Amino acid sequence: MVSVEFILEDPQMPRTIFWERTLAILHAIPQSGGSRIHIPGEDVAMETNWPRYANMGSAYVRGLGHDLSASGVVIRYYTQLADWAHRHPHETILMINMHPFIRIPRMLRGISNLYIADGCLSELDRSVNPRCISMPALPIQTSDQDYTAEGRRKYLASFQGVLSHPVRASLGQFHEHQKIPIRIIEKARHATLQLDAISGRADEDYRDLMENADFAFIPRGDALFSYRLLEAMSFGSIPIVLADNWVLPFDRLIDWSSCALRPREDEIGTCIELIKTLSDAEVFQRKQKVLEVYRQHFASLEQILVGGLLTELEKCRTRVS
Repeated sequence: MVSVEFILEDPQMPRTIFWERTLAILHAIPQSGGSRIHIPGEDVAMETNWPRYANMGSAYVRGLGHDLSASGVVIRYYTQLADWAHRHPHETILMINMHPFIRIPRMLRGISNLYIADGCLSELDRSVNPRCISMPALPIQTSDQDYTAEGRRKYLASFQGVLSHPVRASLGQFHEHQKIPIRIIEKARHATLQLDAISGRADEDYRDLMENADFAFIPRGDALFSYRLLEAMSFGSIPIVLADNWVLPFDRLIDWSSCALRPREDEIGTCIELIKTLSDAEVFQRKQKVLEVYRQHFASLEQILVGGLLTELEKCRTRVS
């Protein structure tokens, strides 16, 4: 087990609910004689879609948002973090970034003792900075039912989401009402639904699709990653990931080929033909693996951080060093 220490506390930095909970879990890890990991004490993760998707203001417990201007507090904090790393070359620093459009893996790639857990990690990011871990986005809508003994479901595959990328428009062309429902909804609907992971407020139409489909399409949106990945897995639905070049979460720990399908974005039709040919036994086996992986690595923030992130960090350090 590792020992976690926190550096560079700064009360001027904003803080989200996500980071508050992350700190609480990491602070509770018993100190051991294992390797020492230093983690920024302030919120550079900037996860503003959790726990209430599309309601950024409500994500904060301190401050009203992260100032990303050249002279703002966040850039100043990055500078302090880089300086600390340079002054302590033999210490390992772990930084979490959940902002999809700030490419920290590339910005800070020259700091050899800095490891970055990134929520939107691309193959390009990994190629220029191998000290990166793909971090999962916390799901907004999940299920805690036991799906381990179930058979085939009403739908073969399903999707519901906004039209935020051309791959989603392509996906819509394969809608089959009785077998493959594809629902493209207005973006404003998220605001009216007031989704809330803490209170459990969910989109019941979305839950119905997840509970009743053997496969769930996970197409990229504005960014490569998707909150839908862990949501689908919690329902025991097999993910079909449509996001070319996205490095899936904890890929050093998880054999994603055993539980998910990863066609190219232009191979939707071919993939649909494939899943139509899979036997009940093959589908059941993949569902079991989906649930196994979800429960082991993703079922709670504590499992994500301790059973996933810190475990993969050790593998990453071994491979890179």
